[in-house]
Amino acid sequence: MFQHNDNEFESSALPESKAVYGQPVVYTGPDSAEGIYSASATPRVLRRGHPGRIADPTPQHIRVEWVGLENEPISFAAGFVRERPDRPGPSGWVPGLAAISEETYEELARNAEQQS
Repeated sequence: MFQHNDNEFESSALPESKAVYGQPVVYTGPDSAEGIYSASATPRVLRRGHPGRIADPTPQHIRVEWVGLENEPISFAAGFVRERPDRPGPSGWVPGLAAISEETYEELARNAEQQS
């Protein structure tokens, strides 16, 4: 669905330090239709590489507003949880999300809107 040559989100989880309000991200998890209920929603399945922005960076429930799915529960009710290593220190990550640049976000968002 979303094609991009940017290795920026190839297989890395979002660093905890980038889990901030407004951060552009892409979904890196498995395809999922969970939280997408409207028959008119586009896309009907959240796929790897789909763009969004962090709307709520609360560590226990990091919420992302996904392009084209703003009115679906996947954007306002579902969330991601940060994971921390079993050792002391400030580093942690958010599985299922990867940070992208503003330019990459704009390109992916345009592609998503064209496919709607």
